[in-house]
This record gives sequence, structure tokens and C-alpha cells, in this order.
Amino acid sequence: MSRIVSDPQILGGKPCIRGTRISVEMILEWIASGASRADILRSYPHLAADDVDEALRYAVQSVNHEVADAEIAAERVRRGGQAHFAPKTAQNEPVPEGSGAERGTGTFCSEDCAK
Repeated sequence: MSRIVSDPQILGGKPCIRGTRISVEMILEWIASGASRADILRSYPHLAADDVDEALRYAVQSVNHEVADAEIAAERVRRGGQAHFAPKTAQNEPVPEGSGAERGTGTFCSEDCAK
């Protein structure tokens, strides 16, 4: 997904469309409020249809990974282990502590993983 980037210096690390301050979250909010892809592109002519499509694919992929990670963590806990949430950037790199991006994208992992 080359159109979606995450930088702790831009919107606190929220995944955004490359070269903009338009977050994946914002695209989802517009669609949830009834906007179509055409509405978004009309309002933001510097965006391409592929930008909107990739933002939606990113959101679906993120939700799928979080659900799977949560299920794995729950199974570890059921077996007597421990798990925690490790924030990651859109490029799946650890989020710097104190960057303000600790919420959101990440993964559940066992206690022995690198935080």
C-alpha cells in the first residue's frame, strides 16, 4: 500500500494519504456520513480515486489484523499466558513513545515480544 503513510510528525502518526493531511479515519468518517467516492473526489480534487480505494483497503486490512491479533492474544491468556498491545505505524514499525501515536494501529503480542 504505497499511497498510505504514517509519520509521527503528521496528525500524530495517523495513517494518511501520501502527500496530504487526509487520514484514513477521515475518509471513513466521510463515507459513514453518506459521502460517495465521487463526493470526496469533487471536494478534494487533488485526491485520486485510487487514494480513496487504498484508504478503504487499508482500513479493512487493519480491522482484519486487529481482530485476528486479538483472537490470538485471547487464546494466549486462556492458556495462562499474558498479552499486550504494541502500537505500530502504517509501515508496521514500532511507534516512538511519547509521539502521541500510541493509540490506534498496532498488534497484540505475547509478553516476550519487542515492544
